[in-house]
Amino acid sequence: MRYLIATTLYISLLYLAIQVLRHDHPSRPLAIVIAILPTIPLVAMIAIAGLYLKEETDEFLRSIFQQSLLWSIGLVLAITSIWGLLEMIADMPHLPIFYVFPAFCVFFGICSPLLKRRYR
Repeated sequence: MRYLIATTLYISLLYLAIQVLRHDHPSRPLAIVIAILPTIPLVAMIAIAGLYLKEETDEFLRSIFQQSLLWSIGLVLAITSIWGLLEMIADMPHLPIFYVFPAFCVFFGICSPLLKRRYR
């Protein structure tokens, strides 16, 4: 439930920040503050994952969660490293670093059910 609330806040604040930055053209200091606001629930999402690991009493569920985290981190690290080298060496288009956390979330969403299914 905590993660759902943080995710909703993140998406809402991100949408609002994009709208304000695109249409109102605030001063640079204000634009920086507005751009940072959506990161507060994003950091909360990371902390909530840590709290879940601490609070989960079922060792199996905790293990699945940890494995999902590790696979997701590994996939993100591999893909961003490969893409970074392609940017440097093969003139591939720049991928904004903003996409790293959403990619991690997508990989986690894929890894978790696959790992759960493996143990059925």
